[in-house]
Amino acid sequence: MAVRLFKGLRRAMAKSPAADAPDRIAPLPHHAEISADLARAQVLLATAEFSSDDPMAQRLANAVLNGQIADESQPFITDRHHCLPLAALGYALAETGRLASLDWRATPDEGFAAFSAIFEKAGLIWPVHIEEQVNDWIADPALDVSQSIALVYYALRTETRAVGFELLLLSDGSDTYHFFLVSRAVADRWRNVHLGDMMWIESPDWDFRATLKKNNWDILYPEHASDHPATPPQP
Repeated sequence: MAVRLFKGLRRAMAKSPAADAPDRIAPLPHHAEISADLARAQVLLATAEFSSDDPMAQRLANAVLNGQIADESQPFITDRHHCLPLAALGYALAETGRLASLDWRATPDEGFAAFSAIFEKAGLIWPVHIEEQVNDWIADPALDVSQSIALVYYALRTETRAVGFELLLLSDGSDTYHFFLVSRAVADRWRNVHLGDMMWIESPDWDFRATLKKNNWDILYPEHASDHPATPPQP
């Protein structure tokens, strides 16, 4: 919880640069002081790369960008008020089954269910042996197991990277982790890209760094995305 609150504090203290290019996505009028960093074409490029060029994901992202989806009971639609790129990407990935959204207090079984679904969507075989590995860790009194979703992530990190994939997070400033699975080549292009309003595409390593450090597990990306922002890819 503290990690997510700290991130929210950093976002509240930061200001996004003004949007001056004509093709940039404009925020709603009552949030005129907040701008988005990604142009429409870049949002659609990210959607295509994160969804393996799924035309349905593209249509859904376009619909959000065009203001055609305003039902705020739908995933990420409330985010359109302050970060339209986040809303478009999040909605498109969630509605096409490519997002594993887990509360910070999620149980291992909840993690297994959510992650196995996005593995199947990506055409990957679920590494069922990691379930036993995580349960063994939980039973080990020498390990910090206070945030079990961190254990599930760490077990999967090695598995995904071994087959050329990587788990990333779509950060929305809440206590929910929104994981998605992409090839490592795509991850290298988009990791640490700023979506707008201090929302990021980031590695889960930073979010789970406290658990990884306490367990003497390696941290591949120990710093927050804002410390090393990436240049967004161009179409």
